[in-house]
Amino acid sequence: MYNVAILASEEYSLDGYIEAFTREKCKVVFFNIETVVEEEIKGMDAVIIEEVNSENIGRTCELIIQVRNNAKGLIWIVSKDSRKNNRIIYLQLGATGIFDAGIDLDEFSLVIRTTLDRSGAKNEAILMNKHAKHSVMKTESEKPSIVLQPNIMGVSIAGKTAVLLTRLEYKVLLVLSEQPNQVVPYDEILRRVWKSEINYSTFRLANLISHLRKKVEEYPDKPKYIKTIRSKGYMLTI
Repeated sequence: MYNVAILASEEYSLDGYIEAFTREKCKVVFFNIETVVEEEIKGMDAVIIEEVNSENIGRTCELIIQVRNNAKGLIWIVSKDSRKNNRIIYLQLGATGIFDAGIDLDEFSLVIRTTLDRSGAKNEAILMNKHAKHSVMKTESEKPSIVLQPNIMGVSIAGKTAVLLTRLEYKVLLVLSEQPNQVVPYDEILRRVWKSEINYSTFRLANLISHLRKKVEEYPDKPKYIKTIRSKGYMLTI
């Protein structure tokens, strides 16, 4: 059973959502959009945020960041009148998708449940917690140059302020960190990151690595940490 949080205003009607998600074997928890407690959303597999005002998206953006920093669940936005610019900003901040408030609730709950199934949200959360204490890529006696921070889905480079990563960027770095200074083959990374998806490709992986390097490398064109081993895979050098 998945835990689904709904962050919405008090007048938001939950009856239909509860019934639809229950049929999909999901448990729904409501949080007032104005009084969200960070500790309470940590264990959520999915978080649905109501866009209260499309004219002022500041609060919605704050909530997306707040959820991303404190929970590992996927994020969806529900809007009555969402605009293209708003949708792009939400996606850039880490939202998985945006739904129109008029969507059929059975369809809505089914999309979320199947997405959670495919993303392996529960297994991913277990994996991240498992590696929380091992994610420094050097022994405890050494000062690590790279430290994964699963609580915020980020990475700290050479003791500097943590950089936030997308879910896929974090997963790639996690896979590489498990075998530091060793080549991790393309197919292994693809299989671990995208799991059951059939449309993944080395091009998609290369594009993801490029974005990741821009965040962690001082000179992305001359990477110090994430090395390309041509025709073989990638290697995290520490």
